[in-house]
Amino acid sequence: MRGERAEIAFAHCPVGLLCFLFARYSIQTPERTEQDIALGWEDIKDLSKGIVTKTFMDDTLPGGPFERTVEYHAPFIKRDREKDYAQAWEFFSTNELTT
Repeated sequence: MRGERAEIAFAHCPVGLLCFLFARYSIQTPERTEQDIALGWEDIKDLSKGIVTKTFMDDTLPGGPFERTVEYHAPFIKRDREKDYAQAWEFFSTNELTT
């Protein structure tokens, strides 16, 4: 069930501000429905129900750019990348990989 999992939203954009200039966000919750708005972590962090959509031009496949819409379903979590990398580094440094 969607309400029983948490999703990671707002991944890092390699071109910085350009992601926000060319992306359109919408939010749909029991209390709020808005389209084509600016959204950040502070706007969604406490949502227990709802959907945030991000619509943007995707130019990652042959054939030119096309419009893609991604849905994120609440509740959301915010990952700590430094902690994640430290944990991964410790795992790989203590476990021998076999090929």
